[in-house]
Amino acid sequence: MISRYQLFCIMLISRISSVIVCPSTGGFGFGDIAAAATAELIWLLLSLPVLIYSYNGSSFFAAAKKKLRFLGYIIAFAAAFAMSYIAMRNIIFTGEFAQRTVMGGMSGAVLSVLLGAFAVYAAFKGSEAIARSATLFSAAAAIVTVVIIIADIPSIRLRDIPAAQFNKNFLDDVWEHFQRGGEYLIFAALLPYAKKCTGSTALVYAASSVIGIALISLFGMSVLGEFSSITEYPFASAAQLADIALFKRLDGLCAAIWSLASGLKSAALLFSSYAGISAALPSKDANAERSTA
Repeated sequence: MISRYQLFCIMLISRISSVIVCPSTGGFGFGDIAAAATAELIWLLLSLPVLIYSYNGSSFFAAAKKKLRFLGYIIAFAAAFAMSYIAMRNIIFTGEFAQRTVMGGMSGAVLSVLLGAFAVYAAFKGSEAIARSATLFSAAAAIVTVVIIIADIPSIRLRDIPAAQFNKNFLDDVWEHFQRGGEYLIFAALLPYAKKCTGSTALVYAASSVIGIALISLFGMSVLGEFSSITEYPFASAAQLADIALFKRLDGLCAAIWSLASGLKSAALLFSSYAGISAALPSKDANAERSTA
């Protein structure tokens, strides 16, 4: 079993890692922050049935199967497909990020394969291994990120950041951020594996993720200015300016940690796909009862 704090770490590091390893979409302005916040709100609204049920039960997918019958199977398999799609997409983006930031001598395809193998292995080890790794990665990522922000203080400038423009490009950015989500699906699938976990964990995550995304985006724009609009990975680019005494390659260390954290997100999604389908399938006990009836 995992604690609700570990589940929170899994969800938060999964969401923040996708912001760092995926290419920037909104350029210089509040558009990207607004798009990310809108995508999170949509995910939250779609997940309300899960959050409501989490206060009274343990396995949303098992309950959906029991109460909705065939529709419950459809919900579980649709969620598993969505999580697998997000996981594969995330691995591809992470491979490209790692190739361009920390391992330029290898191809992005090879790195994606290696990260995919890491994700499958971590998923095979189960929820407790993923939870422990998420806690360690969260601590390491937090320390390195804070150090980079402190080191970049001389480069931070007050900027006149343009407001978000609500047009077709904004809707495209919302859809892109929506495809980088999936944390609420992880929450639904891992409920049976978490002790004393309720919808409050997901609500705290919702607030923390939006705040974290906004701070990271504002940091990149404050350091890079308008150059952030032509930079694929603003945070990684800002990290290249960090220089503290003996630590000359904080950007490489940061990129490596966040790449592994992103690979762990794919592992959590793959394991959650398995957990969701397993909860929806008939249990052995239920089959035994039918055979003796």
